[in-house]
Amino acid sequence: TAGTQAGGTAGGVTAEAEAQPGVQYSIDKPFSQAVDEIAAHQQGKAYETSHVYMGKTPKVLTDLGLSQLPMLITSKHVDTIMNASGPDPKANYHGLGKELVKQIPEALENPVMVMMSNTKPNESIVVLTTLKDPKGNPLISIIRFNGSARYNNVQIASNVMTSAYGKTNIQNFIRRAADENRVLYFDKQKSQQAIQGPGVQFPDELYATDFSSNIARFREIVKRTRTSNSIYPNKANNTQNKSES
Repeated sequence: TAGTQAGGTAGGVTAEAEAQPGVQYSIDKPFSQAVDEIAAHQQGKAYETSHVYMGKTPKVLTDLGLSQLPMLITSKHVDTIMNASGPDPKANYHGLGKELVKQIPEALENPVMVMMSNTKPNESIVVLTTLKDPKGNPLISIIRFNGSARYNNVQIASNVMTSAYGKTNIQNFIRRAADENRVLYFDKQKSQQAIQGPGVQFPDELYATDFSSNIARFREIVKRTRTSNSIYPNKANNTQNKSES
């Protein structure tokens, strides 16, 4: 699974042809180990100059239109989503804890719901997972598609996770996404276990809606961002985040 893929610092070199033909970079360290090292403030310089590899983009997301690229996250974002506080007064700390952060890559492979961002619909998607934050709020992940990242001194095309946190008022959040035709994917079975609490439920239409028109619109957005990004090879022939409110 993505949770057992590697990332972090230099070592053995593996080619990721899906990401960028001809570009090679190391994926020799498990994401969980990278999280432990960041939590312990080890390998500081290496992480300051390199994103952390989380795994390949999950199939459920590529089926919706994302390019098959490596999933990356900055070490700073690992730090801020993991810790409840820190030295940077401008950072948003989310206090998920390192063990929960380690579970995010696998949770992204089997999401409850995927939607276009309401704050940056031309750049990012929001993934609702089955995970819960320490306060019991459903965990969402923000992913910037067709981005770029520096990994082991190589600038590569990538899908970048820019944040993850527990979402309050999740019912209103989902209702708005449905009303604005931003929903791309909805797992009916996982929805039953994802949100449990008095008065909390998914809108009825999600259980019967065909999201094909939303997906078609989204794929056009992905195609445009890919062709406008100079890091992507053969782009003519290929198809820090605000909190979601």
